[in-house]
Amino acid sequence: MKVNPNIINWAHWDKIAIDPPKGSDYWWSGEPGTVWQGNSRNIFNTLKQANIRPAVNRF
Repeated sequence: MKVNPNIINWAHWDKIAIDPPKGSDYWWSGEPGTVWQGNSRNIFNTLKQANIRPAVNRF
């Protein structure tokens, strides 16, 4: 990635982070209806409303 950051389809992953398939970041695991139905947008909006500033590590 350091050599060529464009090797990752960032637009795809940005969309998945804000609007994941089936409404959950965990749609791919577990039985339907038993996985958490939240996503990154929900988490960050909830933190923002609580005046919590999250620290995100980009490695």
